[in-house]
Amino acid sequence: MASFNCHFSFNTTHKITDDAASNVPLVTKSLPQCEICKKVFSETYNLIQHLKTHSPSNKYKCESCDKTYTRKHGLMRHLRSHTGEEPFSCETSS
Repeated sequence: MASFNCHFSFNTTHKITDDAASNVPLVTKSLPQCEICKKVFSETYNLIQHLKTHSPSNKYKCESCDKTYTRKHGLMRHLRSHTGEEPFSCETSS
């Protein structure tokens, strides 16, 4: 196996996991999928949270681009896209 050092940085911690796992073969299994937009999730909980995005009850609104969110956490994470902030770094080294 080749050695590498990753120097990427991300605005959310789950993207670090995605980056670290990108070279790992995926196991084929049935995953929860949104019937509306066909997005696939690793956990049923994530699908349940995602389904709220299709609801008109999004109450957290970005003042920069008018995008809306069902949870405050979603808005706070989104705001980093406007500032360029990437507080989480990949520290993978093999």
